[in-house]
Amino acid sequence: MAKFALITALRDEQDNIERLFDAMSAQSLAPDTWIVINDGSQDGSAALLHENAQRYKKGELIIETLAPSGASYALGTQYARLIELGMKRLQGRKDYLDYLAVGINDADCFPRPDYFASLIRFLQTRPSLGITSGLDR
Repeated sequence: MAKFALITALRDEQDNIERLFDAMSAQSLAPDTWIVINDGSQDGSAALLHENAQRYKKGELIIETLAPSGASYALGTQYARLIELGMKRLQGRKDYLDYLAVGINDADCFPRPDYFASLIRFLQTRPSLGITSGLDR
């Protein structure tokens, strides 16, 4: 099966972290590498990420916690910067070219157990496509 990575950017998501780890741990095809970028959360998210890290046994989990920046966290430049940090972390790996796909999953999205397997199968049957999102099959 193809290797894929996932990037999750978050800030102040303590109410969602356990459910996020439940959803990711239940995946029939989990990311080989899951990169979580914590944008200086002030609500206990950092501690919860590290408390739940041992629950994710399906692949490599990388958690980066940034110092509080004071920047607002909204869809836009700050969110894009966090995703870019995750991509740079992945691109710096020796095995980067082994990944078929890189996905983004927000901390408040809890995919059903076959979600990523469905997306990867979809991409494998349509190699010229290059991008997909939100299949519900």
